[in-house]
Amino acid sequence: MIRCATAQDIDRIIDIWLRGSQRAHSFIPYRFWLSCVEAMKTVYLPGAETYVITDKNDVCGFVSLVDEYLAAMFVHP
Repeated sequence: MIRCATAQDIDRIIDIWLRGSQRAHSFIPYRFWLSCVEAMKTVYLPGAETYVITDKNDVCGFVSLVDEYLAAMFVHP
């Protein structure tokens, strides 16, 4: 199911983003990604229109739109 993200989804979205970013950009130190978590929670996700995809009520991916641009697309690795 695809639905609008809720506040209850934020921790799972952050987890998916963090794991995906680490895997896709292994050449960037993990501490960099950890330093971005707070901004993801307080700036980027609140400033975007985010949808999650769920499987049996478990969030397994998300997309975020800013205006008409795809800003993020992540699937749990």
